[in-house]
Amino acid sequence: MDGLSTGRGSQCISGNIKVTATATNFNIKYGQPPDQLAVTEFSVEMLQVNSNLMKRVLDGPSPVSGNWIIYSSLCLPADPVAAKNVKTVQILTHGDTLSSSYWDIAPGYSYVDAATVAGHATFSFDRIGVGRSEHPDPIQIAQAPLHLEITHALVVMLRKGQIGQRKFSHFVGVGHSAGSTVIQVFEATVRDKDTNSIGELLTLGTIVAPSPAFTGPVDVVLGENDLIFCGGNCATPVDQAAAVQPLFYPNASAGSRHYLAAGAGHSINAHFSAKAAWAHQLDFLKLNGL
Repeated sequence: MDGLSTGRGSQCISGNIKVTATATNFNIKYGQPPDQLAVTEFSVEMLQVNSNLMKRVLDGPSPVSGNWIIYSSLCLPADPVAAKNVKTVQILTHGDTLSSSYWDIAPGYSYVDAATVAGHATFSFDRIGVGRSEHPDPIQIAQAPLHLEITHALVVMLRKGQIGQRKFSHFVGVGHSAGSTVIQVFEATVRDKDTNSIGELLTLGTIVAPSPAFTGPVDVVLGENDLIFCGGNCATPVDQAAAVQPLFYPNASAGSRHYLAAGAGHSINAHFSAKAAWAHQLDFLKLNGL
């Protein structure tokens, strides 16, 4: 389906893609919660300090394989001449409790539009179990390892020109929250540039690892008042955005940068300071020749 972005500033091709992917998930010894109270109890236990919930319920590897229906949008500059000259595509991966709409919320609140105005393409998608993508078993199937492999498969399809009949020279990973974990691990392992499932919550930590082999530039952007990542203050005792790069990307290039979005919380794209954060991100890409 062709049409304009929600922000009205980009031309997009949107629809379902069949993605073949195989992953080594985990056998999770936990049943479907019977009601909202059980969901709340699960969340409280998982978030407790020194919780042993993951240790109790993760019970060895469980291979999964199949064809998965993934909803996606490939967006380009609205101007046909500018669209024809695009060489860089940004892979936008959303966080938990959100969908791909996080990147294209409304006019004035669309990172997609900011990126296409800067001459880039964007590729966003609803991760499996979310939004308009397929909703398989939320405990045994929709887990972090499968998220990672589906992301890899989509990038391979983009490289081959199998999505929107377009090929790109440069690929940039852009992730929000849990989506940034998927992008970070993707770089570590592949070395290439509305809801969330219980299975993902229990397995996301199992795929996190530093990326010493990645030597390209990294840009870390946090909301100044991000409660989830920083407890509500990312500026003290040290700039938390600055602290991330040496921890996860110890060999990142000198072109790496970091930024705190003034007054913003966890979901930066919905804040008044979003445009300043986007300007920083796009300037980072320009300075690094992307």
